Amino acid sequence: MFPEKEIVGMWLNAQGYLVVNDINAGKKVIDALALKVEKGQLIEAVHVEVAVSVTGFSSNFSEISNKFEDLLVKKTIGDYINKFTGKKEYKSMVVVNASSIENPGHIKVVSFEKVLAEVLAGLDTQNYNNPTVRTLQLVNFLMLSNPNGMAYLMKMSNVSRQTKEKIIENILCLPATKRVFAKVKDSDKIEECFSVSPIAKPEYLANFIINNFTTRSFNMFLKELFKHDKAKAFTTKTSPNQKPLSVFIE
Repeated sequence: MFPEKEIVGMWLNAQGYLVVNDINAGKKVIDALALKVEKGQLIEAVHVEVAVSVTGFSSNFSEISNKFEDLLVKKTIGDYINKFTGKKEYKSMVVVNASSIENPGHIKVVSFEKVLAEVLAGLDTQNYNNPTVRTLQLVNFLMLSNPNGMAYLMKMSNVSRQTKEKIIENILCLPATKRVFAKVKDSDKIEECFSVSPIAKPEYLANFIINNFTTRSFNMFLKELFKHDKAKAFTTKTSPNQKPLSVFIE
């Protein structure tokens, strides 16, 4: 079985489904049938197909939907469902690369990236013989949980520059990032991070200060600003009939 199918199976198991993999239906193979059973009674059934590619999935959706509509596939699924009491109808789901195909409406489309992230988040540190689970553990606990490892991965991977920039942009929006900046005591590090960002431009900085500072913070900012020689020099450039700007903030 391909690792991506195993990962989808793990994801379904975590949601309380029993998973039957690779069911023969004539010339076609059903990737998975997920069954939620309680006390011998079928509560829910889902026909799941997995179409994942590391280079991006680009096949036309009709190639996948044909399997969902195949009469022999439907009969095979029906035979499995009839082994249980309870619901006899079933749902359809396809797991693919994020945003690779349009949502057809009657078939639920799930992002494999979402599935993988949830499986990684749910892993523990027990020893497993399953190679796929063990590999995920190594990636999760030795690479993704290590700050240096993550930085190295970002530097060395074949991910495009645009994707890396988007990842960093998303990280900057996390609450944890805000807490990190709040704890940084070395002002030089903060200046280094933002010296090349739009916030360093006068118009952006002015807008940020006006929109985010309270009146008290704004007054304190002005007092700190006019302690510096550059600001003092600017405020002394007045006509003979004008008072320097610093007079109004002291």
